[in-house]
Amino acid sequence: EIYRIVKQSEIANPYSWDEPGRIKAINEGLEGSQTWVPFRKGDPEGNKWIDDELLFINWSKENVEYLSNAPEARWQGTTFFFTEGVTYTLLGNHTSLKAKLQPKCVFDAGASRLTPVYKPLSVYSFLAVLNSDLFSFIIKKFIKNTAAFEISDLRMSPMVIPDKDISSELEILAKNAIEAKELFFKKTQPSKDLVDFCQKLAEKQKSAPEYLRPSKQLKLITTADDCLHVIELAVHWAAERLYGVEGYGPFNEF
Repeated sequence: EIYRIVKQSEIANPYSWDEPGRIKAINEGLEGSQTWVPFRKGDPEGNKWIDDELLFINWSKENVEYLSNAPEARWQGTTFFFTEGVTYTLLGNHTSLKAKLQPKCVFDAGASRLTPVYKPLSVYSFLAVLNSDLFSFIIKKFIKNTAAFEISDLRMSPMVIPDKDISSELEILAKNAIEAKELFFKKTQPSKDLVDFCQKLAEKQKSAPEYLRPSKQLKLITTADDCLHVIELAVHWAAERLYGVEGYGPFNEF
């Protein structure tokens, strides 16, 4: 099968597997009626935080046996299959890095993948740092200023390991940004809880550097996009505090 619409009943849920089940699925494939799993090839649309790509691959025993032995297949990176990580859009000419959560899935070489291996740094905290203006500023000003974000550029960039408090702050911000982006895709209004969260953020950001304070119009917060803008300002502020450069920006010149 090259292409077809997949039924919900045919899709396996990698989030329901324990670690031995994940390893077995990678190496042996799946049996039964649920053999399709999420698949990522990269995101040419350049989405930030998450994407809305509904791609699946048939991860049956027969297909896994073929892919793991076929000379034309690049059987690599399998250690991180069915784990959460961060991927990003390769091209970023005069714009910031656009990183997004890569769900538990199979991915190919077209989806550049980074996974934090230091346990105290969660994938969500890591995602928030990568989506800060400061991180892109460091790459563009001190690593390499080209139209492409290469995987080596990101690996060369300094990563300050956050303490427990700021790690928790970054993780909460990232999870709420993901929720706002999901609502944006669905074209639905934000929940009261999300609006309340963003209003509290906007109030707190009165203490932020002037260039990171929400505008009066933005404080109205009526759409998911409004929520996302407020959250991203808070992400930029948290990153500045993490790196010890609070107030030395703005860092949005690429």
